[in-house]
Amino acid sequence: YYALDRLSARRVTDAFAGAMRAARSIAVIGETMQSEYAQRYGSEGVIVRHGVTPAAQRATPVATDDSVRIGFAGSVSARSAFDLLLSTLDRMGWWIEGRPVVLTLMGPRFDLRSDVERRVECLGWRSVEQTIDILSACSFNYLPQPFEADWDAFSRLSFPSKLTTYLAAGAPVLLHAPE
Repeated sequence: YYALDRLSARRVTDAFAGAMRAARSIAVIGETMQSEYAQRYGSEGVIVRHGVTPAAQRATPVATDDSVRIGFAGSVSARSAFDLLLSTLDRMGWWIEGRPVVLTLMGPRFDLRSDVERRVECLGWRSVEQTIDILSACSFNYLPQPFEADWDAFSRLSFPSKLTTYLAAGAPVLLHAPE
């Protein structure tokens, strides 16, 4: 993933495998990673996910306009899927069934080059609490995962940590991912 040549990539992979086999305990992000790491490295990983207070237990803002609000928080690790969302909205003119679409982004960096008009709110970094409150006012929250073959391990083994935040917001989640 980091443009390493084959020899360097192999060394990094071997060093990682050695560290996993030597570890007394391993924290993993999900069940798939837990299972595969147990098989590969002989170590039973402990699943660790961050917990958040659901929006229902806090004062939650409610969208007051008639727009379709799409929320996204965090880093874009699935660039092609995210670009597909943008190009699809571009082709639709940023309208769905007569309602304007607004994409609300929270995170450190977004590449939003465009040659068409878009309705994008780029709010930058926000605390987890602020993020949940903002996402809870969205029509749905967008969760893309990589489709590229060289990102297969990422898609299979990772647990998108933003999902915990999305679920705490209580709005529907649009998962855009390989099977």
